[in-house]
Amino acid sequence: MGEPTGQVNPLPRHGAMVAAVVHLLLFGGALLVPSLTPGKLSAAPQETPEKARHQAWQQLDVMMFRLKMFHHEAMSSMLSSLELPLFRDYFALPESRVLKRDEKGEVVFSEAQRLLRREMEEWVLHLHQRFTIGESCLVDRTGREHFRVVGGEAEESSHFSAEESDSPFFRRAMSAAPGEVVVSKPYMSPDSFHWVLAFSSPVVMADGDIPGFFHFEVPLDVFQTLLRTRLYGYVRREGGPDFDVEEEGRYFLLDRKGLVIADSRRQISTELVASRHPERSPELPDYVRPERMREYFPQANSLYADPAFLAEATRMKAGESGEAQLTLGGRDYVLVYQPVPGLPWTLGHLDPIGGPGEWGGP
Repeated sequence: MGEPTGQVNPLPRHGAMVAAVVHLLLFGGALLVPSLTPGKLSAAPQETPEKARHQAWQQLDVMMFRLKMFHHEAMSSMLSSLELPLFRDYFALPESRVLKRDEKGEVVFSEAQRLLRREMEEWVLHLHQRFTIGESCLVDRTGREHFRVVGGEAEESSHFSAEESDSPFFRRAMSAAPGEVVVSKPYMSPDSFHWVLAFSSPVVMADGDIPGFFHFEVPLDVFQTLLRTRLYGYVRREGGPDFDVEEEGRYFLLDRKGLVIADSRRQISTELVASRHPERSPELPDYVRPERMREYFPQANSLYADPAFLAEATRMKAGESGEAQLTLGGRDYVLVYQPVPGLPWTLGHLDPIGGPGEWGGP
């Protein structure tokens, strides 16, 4: 029987359970949406520093809530997935522990493996509807993939990697405790060709054995979407009215090296540059040097070169919370900032003081 194509159809074995959990994930979070109306992210200039300070902290709290909810939903989606019997049932098959091979040494998957793999792929495709996932896979303790979904399409087994043990997330994922979700440092994904964070958690069998882990990658431009849009959601949008950012003010994320991970006032590309993209430059050599974040993400001084702002940015890099009143481009602002729980970044927000006026930009 041939391998399944990228077209995945629901299978009945665990269909009812999968549908129930999907319903909870996709629609349960909708109960939170009414509390995040577009109006709450419209920051009108305040006439006094104290009022601007109060409003700035309110606005920071709303945006921080979005970031926390994204982190929570990514983590809970991972753990809810592993509560399904699919992953344990797959590794309970003897042929999933000791792979069968043909006379050429190629892995041959059994019918039982293929059926369970289709159900796991179907589940992951549902997760893609909840928030943007660049790539997801099931990896065994040797570093071999047993399914892979990239960009919302299930791939055939001939594309499965046997070298995931070299990935930046592998060691931590395999050493994670049962029920623990580990989040990687950002890296350039060789599958989606974007800078990503990896979320991974072990598959734990009834006897406590851990034969592998489930993993998915979230592109860093998801955070750009969160900071730029008034609508509450985690799915990448391509322009349009959803990108109606507040008229006054600015949100940004700084990492511990002072790199701007996301900025509400400009687009930061997280995609692999075309000259080093294997699908766009087929004549590339076999070895391509590792990507460097500083070549994609700008430094804090690209926001403002003002010494007072950069002094606060130094505190942000250190993971501190704080506030300051600054004059930037001839206009007064309140800057407030706070570290993001679960991520090595700090969220900053600038709110203007005074009457109406246009945002001056960096």
